[in-house]
Amino acid sequence: MKEIPKNVSESVRRLNPHLYTELSEVGGVQPKKRKQNPLASLEGRARRSKTGVCKVECIVTFVNHRSRLLDDDNLISGFKVLRDVVARSIGIDDGDSRLLWQYHQLETKGAEGTLVIIERL
Repeated sequence: MKEIPKNVSESVRRLNPHLYTELSEVGGVQPKKRKQNPLASLEGRARRSKTGVCKVECIVTFVNHRSRLLDDDNLISGFKVLRDVVARSIGIDDGDSRLLWQYHQLETKGAEGTLVIIERL
């Protein structure tokens, strides 16, 4: 495979941005600058009680409004993607013992949707 020439004019670089970009650039497009999450994360060590068990610091409740009810295992597995997104926005892994997850559903004749309640203890 031929090596890409390094000493080329600026017009050649503009016409071939996929060949002449920095490693941080993809296809000649600058990567987006990430903004820091304005929400306070639950960083740091988990607090342990006298029994040595991690203390719950945050309760996340999902309430699904549906036209027909699901069985429990389908309800919980349907929330997996939303659970990952909520945990990422809080700033910790969704399997962390500082988070308590609760799942509920209500049958409705009206609009369907999901209510997410995040309580910090």
